Amino acid sequence: MSAPSLNEWKRSNPGKGVNEYYKAYPNSKAATPIATNHFQPPILTSAVKEEISIGNIIFSVMIIVGFMLPWIDIKPFRLIQLIESNGYHLPRIIEKFTTVSSKMLLNSIYLIPVGALVCIFAETTRNFTLKLFSQIIVVFALIYWVVLLYQLIASFENQFHISIEYVKILSYGFYLTCFATCYYIYDLFFGDK
Repeated sequence: MSAPSLNEWKRSNPGKGVNEYYKAYPNSKAATPIATNHFQPPILTSAVKEEISIGNIIFSVMIIVGFMLPWIDIKPFRLIQLIESNGYHLPRIIEKFTTVSSKMLLNSIYLIPVGALVCIFAETTRNFTLKLFSQIIVVFALIYWVVLLYQLIASFENQFHISIEYVKILSYGFYLTCFATCYYIYDLFFGDK
């Protein structure tokens, strides 16, 4: 015996619902299609907030601090007129001992702390395009200055006729700036995009 349709069963069994129909006829399917809600309201979810990278801010501060610390150890050369050797004073030292004459190229060292400050600002305001741009500027400015320091040390060797170990003459400000800039390189390639 075949199962009656749901509407026929409701007429012959007043007061009983759909559940009783399917209890009586578990293998039957309703002949009439069950209405479904075709409009589904949007599911409201909380917006995913991109978190501020504390590491990026810390390493940016390390770049600024490293820039203010001595970059080269000039004591072995007894250069009294060059008492200051931090990143801020390097353009004057480079100008005296190398053939780089462009002030604009020499003043490019100031892109390092300015870029780090912009990176802190971009990180706190979540402007990731500006952060990316400032990190690239800092990395390329530091690479340029590593080449200039190499030229400076080579000119010291020629002027004083001595052999200089590059690792020993470069000071902790230089190493701190390079270390923190390595985080920028890591963030550029492997950081959250």
